[in-house]
Parts: sequence; C-alpha cells; structure tokens
Amino acid sequence: MRFDADQAESENTDALPEEKAPTNRLRRKRVYSWLNEEGKKYLNANTERPNWVGRDGPFPLNPAFKPNPPVSDSVKMSIYNLYDKDAAHWTPRKLGEKFKISIKRVEAILKLKTLEAKMIDEGFTPQKEFTRGMEKMLGARRFNNIEEPLTNEVPIVGAPHFKAIEEGTPFTAEDAAKELGRLPYKDVVANSRMSKPYTVEFRGEYSKYNKTPSSGGSKEKPQILSKDPQLGNRRWDFVFTDIHNGLAPRDRKVLVRQKDGVLRTATLAEKQKRIDQIWSNMNFRL
Repeated sequence: MRFDADQAESENTDALPEEKAPTNRLRRKRVYSWLNEEGKKYLNANTERPNWVGRDGPFPLNPAFKPNPPVSDSVKMSIYNLYDKDAAHWTPRKLGEKFKISIKRVEAILKLKTLEAKMIDEGFTPQKEFTRGMEKMLGARRFNNIEEPLTNEVPIVGAPHFKAIEEGTPFTAEDAAKELGRLPYKDVVANSRMSKPYTVEFRGEYSKYNKTPSSGGSKEKPQILSKDPQLGNRRWDFVFTDIHNGLAPRDRKVLVRQKDGVLRTATLAEKQKRIDQIWSNMNFRL
C-alpha cells in the first residue's frame, strides 16, 4: 500500500482558502512521506512486541518511559476465575506468585473483571475482537512470558543493633520490636493487605458484586493434653509437628507447648500457619 500525496492534495485543498492551501499542502506532503517511508513498517502489527512509534517506547521524546506490555485477557480471566472460586485462598499475593505479576496489578485486574461481570449481567457485550486487536498491537503477554516483581517496595534496613541481657531474662519478639521501634512481626503480617484475602468493594448499586471471602474452617477449641510447669519457659511457645512419611500435611498432628507448661492441640489457624511454614511451596489448605 502506498499513500499518494498529490492525489490527496487535489482532493482536499480545493475548498481551502488561498492563504492556507500552501501550508496545508506542505504538511500533507510530510505526513505522506513519513507514511511511505518510516511509517510503512507499522502497516502490519508485530505480535511479538509492542508496536510503538518510537523505537523502545511510546514517546520518542521521553525514552526513559518504558511501560510493561499489558497482560492478555485470557490470563486476566484465569486470575479472576481462581479468585471467584476461592477468594479466601487465592489472595493477591498467591495470584501474583502463580502468574508472576505484581500484587498491585492483580488487585487492578480483580476490580476491573468484577466490573466487567456486573456489566455483562446487565446486558453489556464486551468488544472481544477489539480487545484481541489491541493485544496484538501492544504485544500483550501470555502466561509463559510474564515476569515482574511482586512488589517494588525496598525494605528499610538499618545497622545491626545489639542489646545485652542476662541469661534467663524473658525477651520476646514484642520486646525486640519495642527495642527497635517497630511493630511486632505478627502485627505486621496481620495488618498486611498482601497476606489477607482481597475484597473488591463497591458502593451502592455495586454492593451485589462485593467479594467477601470466607474462611473454610470453623473455630475449634484446642484440647489440653497435659500440664507440666517444669517443661514451660518464660520466652515463647514451642510448636511440634508430626513429619513422618505417609501422612498428608492436613492429617499431621500439631501440638503446642505453652510458656506455662500446658501441652495442647493446635488451633486450625496455628496448624495452617505451621503447614505454610514447612510446606510453603505446596499451597495446602485445611
């Protein structure tokens, strides 16, 4: 395909005022010259990478801006379907780890796909063909060629801090956090949205589509097996896990020896936490 500047001039300059015709004619020649030379390579989309007008980015005058290609709609649907099936298990962190995309991107995908589901229920028909065309133009990434960090936050790490304490003096994780002027680790984990089930929240008419994850198990009371103050300590609780071969993680017995010497069975939450620590790469859920 070739663009003819002379033909375009004759068709488009007849109705122009005399003083504007030469200027527009010159501009049009430049446009068609670019289309027939440098712009010719953009006639057919390259599906292997984004089709930027600039060499490495969308803005030639801002080469430092290099956005990541978007995630394909098929990957977005896979993410949303897993979340919709079990929101309590498939948190943004787990989805980010599985699909190798950032947690913030996961949250954005979940919210947009929830809105899409609402619109489809109301009779809206998504422009899937347009989506596929844009994916080709932007070089959308499939599942097997996505890799970006879960989070771009850099932890603040200071110099080592030493504190001498007498032998046998209680010094808990809370004491250490207070000494360092930080929150205890368990509070950090509890307050972290990355470790909690994600809730897509909308106001008013969108309330029907709110996702409120539910935990699978019921609250169970631990069973006290014995009590021996001599086996207790002043610092922490000990957790014992049955790790012999032949048992599935969910069937393994987990016991807790408290600081006061009480030996009891672990709660469901304690057992799940222990399973996550020992078999962190297996995603076992109780």
